[in-house]
Amino acid sequence: MSGRRATVPRAAWLAVCGALLVASAAPAANWLEVRLLLHRLADPDCGVRRRALSDLYSLGPKAAAAIEPVAQTVKNDGCGLREDAFGTLAAVDPDGFIDRLDRNPGIMALTSVFAGLAGRAQRDPKAFAALERALRNPDFFVRLYAAKEVSVLDPENEASIKVLISSLGREIHDDFSWPPIRYLLRAAFFGRAARPLLLRALESHDVSIKAGAVWVLVFLVAERRSIERETGVALSARDQSILDAEIWPAILERIRADPDPRFHDAFAEAVRGSDSQERAKRDLSRMIKNEEDKKAAERLQSTFNLLW
Repeated sequence: MSGRRATVPRAAWLAVCGALLVASAAPAANWLEVRLLLHRLADPDCGVRRRALSDLYSLGPKAAAAIEPVAQTVKNDGCGLREDAFGTLAAVDPDGFIDRLDRNPGIMALTSVFAGLAGRAQRDPKAFAALERALRNPDFFVRLYAAKEVSVLDPENEASIKVLISSLGREIHDDFSWPPIRYLLRAAFFGRAARPLLLRALESHDVSIKAGAVWVLVFLVAERRSIERETGVALSARDQSILDAEIWPAILERIRADPDPRFHDAFAEAVRGSDSQERAKRDLSRMIKNEEDKKAAERLQSTFNLLW
């Protein structure tokens, strides 16, 4: 036996070679098909373009070579195919399309994709991560429509609360038209998970985050009775005590300690005209009289002056 070479049956060789040929042919066939479809995507006939997008959609991630051309179709298309292209982009680049988004696909397309992601977010970490990335998108409208969908999640969901607090960090929103502000107010009123997270946000290095958080917390304390009237839900005595004895003093302490005048402006803007304006004046006046640190006293005085 040592002098003879082992032989492989002919049938086995043919099976192995056939499998290798099939495996190597499949990517080549996909590559060729994608190239043909990209050629059709540039066709002047809108019907041909639409069918090309549909076929690329069917290929999904196998058509990764089409990502850039499809992304360009989303942005620059004269056939009214931006929504089609947007759906195709999501199919061929499921992990990265969120980062490519802007307002070009249109409001309906953005609403649709974010509603779908929000529907899966509670059970699918990838969907939640995609929404989180969308809230950091440079395009305001992408952030806006992503925020609207995240805002319908469970108000006791700590993960969504953290995401929306971080989403405050692009610009200072000094009203309640921004969905994260409304959501966080609802979460802080109806549930307890949001309150310590918002208090922690007051210490953020990002002025937009702490300004948004102070807006929510001040409104929660100042307009509690108005919220109770509008919702028909009354806070328990314990929750009222938390607002008055813990949250309000914590806000004032941050005003004392934080040197950023933009944060003080946000506090004053939230308090002016509210049920807590006079209370804020009294408390700040008392703190100024008792303050031993000169710089802290100056910050308190400056904020006090903004309330008139």
